[in-house]
Amino acid sequence: MDIGVTTLLIRGYDPLDDAVGYGRELLPLVRQELAHRARGGAA
Repeated sequence: MDIGVTTLLIRGYDPLDDAVGYGRELLPLVRQELAHRARGGAA
C-alpha cells in the first residue's frame, strides 16, 4: 500500500478471535480500497 504499511501485526488477548474479526471486517475494507485505487480512484 502507498501509506508505508508492509506488515500487519496481530496482537491482543485472544489472537484467534482477533484474526477472525480482522478477516471479517478489516480485510474486505483493505481489498475494497486496493481495488478502488487499481481502477484509478483517488487515495
